[in-house]
Amino acid sequence: MVVFRYPVSALSLPVHAGSNQVTVDWSAPSGGDAPTSYILQYKKTSESDSAYTTFSTPSAPTTIDTVTSLTNGISYSFRVAGVNASGTGTYSEVRDATPVGPPPAPTALISTPLSSSAQIAFTDPISNGGATITNYEYSKNNGSTWQALSPVDATSPITVPGLTDGNTYTIKIRAVNSYGSGTASESVSVLAGLLSEITNLVVSNTPTKRTLTSLTVSLNVAGKATFLANGKRIASCIKVSSSGVSPNIIAACNWRPSVMGRNIISVQHFPTDNSYSNGTFQSSALLVVPRTTRR
Repeated sequence: MVVFRYPVSALSLPVHAGSNQVTVDWSAPSGGDAPTSYILQYKKTSESDSAYTTFSTPSAPTTIDTVTSLTNGISYSFRVAGVNASGTGTYSEVRDATPVGPPPAPTALISTPLSSSAQIAFTDPISNGGATITNYEYSKNNGSTWQALSPVDATSPITVPGLTDGNTYTIKIRAVNSYGSGTASESVSVLAGLLSEITNLVVSNTPTKRTLTSLTVSLNVAGKATFLANGKRIASCIKVSSSGVSPNIIAACNWRPSVMGRNIISVQHFPTDNSYSNGTFQSSALLVVPRTTRR
């Protein structure tokens, strides 16, 4: 039987919970054949015993190891068994410990552009790291530099200020507690400002003279779209209402080309929310081919 020299839950040396890690210290069995190695296992305390994972198998006489890559603020359970030529002995009593430190990363960031700023919604970190989250920090350049929210804000969504309308930013955020700044989130991209965007013209088939062709564009906000061919409005494609919700808003219409050869499709976007600017889009040249006639 392997027993812990000191209760892990005491959180004091030689058993110590640090930031993202816990040091486990145990004593060798007092009876039976001496072990040649040990098995150190851990799991989240909330999980069933089937979740135990082997962290290390140190060789005797080593009786200490540090379990790393843990999440601050989450309780873990630890156990140890001795191993020799006869097999694996009985596991020790379980001891629990909670590493404490800066919080883990927030997740699932969603950006919404605002005038000179952006709203960032997110899912809270899975724990507070062992201390109350008091604020968030943000980076506008993919983590190269960081600034704290002022005034402080510890609730989703937050507003990232100081953006220039029309510029694209790669934003990350991280939580802050009394232990320091936490792990950075994944990045989210945002085009600052209340600007309408028209992207991704999709043409249903090779444009053919006097043959129906569907034109579809993606929009960032709801509104109406007018399609033009070579600068002239397409009669059936004037102020077409969009459908769908962000980020899957589209406007579509049907076009029967009347001019063969090169056609440039442009689109004008008139957002429903008039705080957004109108937008424009121009495609590369589409080649309209003659209609094949049967004889």
